Amino acid sequence: KSLENEAIANNNITSETFQDFTARGLKSMENLSTDVIDRTISSMSSRVDAVLKARGNRIKY
Repeated sequence: KSLENEAIANNNITSETFQDFTARGLKSMENLSTDVIDRTISSMSSRVDAVLKARGNRIKY
């Protein structure tokens, strides 16, 4: 979501070079808090269970 918010904040980016996109993505990843990363990792087993239960179809995550 932060990539989308940054694109909107930066003059509604509609196209960019792959290098610019990569730099923006890396910057966003560097700014992730360890809490967000830890919560995401902790939720993986329940996410996998949800995907299996949905037989591979889209889930809420």
